[in-house]
Amino acid sequence: MLDLCQGRIVWIPVPDHRGMNDYNRPVIILTPNSEIPSEPELFGVVCSHSSYYSKPWPDDYIEIPHNPRGVGQTKLKKPTVAICNWGTSVHKNIPQEDIGGVVPSRILVQVFQKIEQSRRTK
Repeated sequence: MLDLCQGRIVWIPVPDHRGMNDYNRPVIILTPNSEIPSEPELFGVVCSHSSYYSKPWPDDYIEIPHNPRGVGQTKLKKPTVAICNWGTSVHKNIPQEDIGGVVPSRILVQVFQKIEQSRRTK
């Protein structure tokens, strides 16, 4: 059984920025591990396969490692970017088949840095 933890990728229904096209998207959990047991909802950033191909990327995109066979730490099969200005809440009742791998710690650090940069520029 895979546990929810900071850096875990989960597949949850998330609408696009216009509130439409609600479908399962990969989301990286950002809630600290110490808070996960007590929080009813977690916080994460949305990832996208299609946005990977819209280059040049905005400053808040970070590439997430993938492997076409789905092997490796993230378990992602397609090129993917984390969109660090697209946050969402994550309910904890996620089916096991929708719980993926974990992003490398260096990527998680970059995500937090991008979020912090975004907050400072607002």
